[in-house]
Amino acid sequence: MNLTPARAKASILTKLSDDGAGVAILDEFRREGVGCESVVVEPGKSSPFTYIIVDREGSTRTCIHTPGPEFRAEEMPDDAVEARPISHWSPYDRVGAVNAIP
Repeated sequence: MNLTPARAKASILTKLSDDGAGVAILDEFRREGVGCESVVVEPGKSSPFTYIIVDREGSTRTCIHTPGPEFRAEEMPDDAVEARPISHWSPYDRVGAVNAIP
């Protein structure tokens, strides 16, 4: 669901690295108008990514997830986890969250 065209404020709280995947992820979020102020970047690591293998004949998907650097609670910005009307907590990252404020 893309919230930014509906004029909702969307932001992401996650941890990435300064690798190609991390740069691409941040570039895409920024291009879509998603706030990235709460993204923590740890240089020299690998950002999280997921391969999705689609079997069109069997109508199945297989997801192979590679986690990124550990996101420790003390790394979170103090105001990053405020009460939000809508929050999505990723099953792949217990700390990462996408927040939307209408």
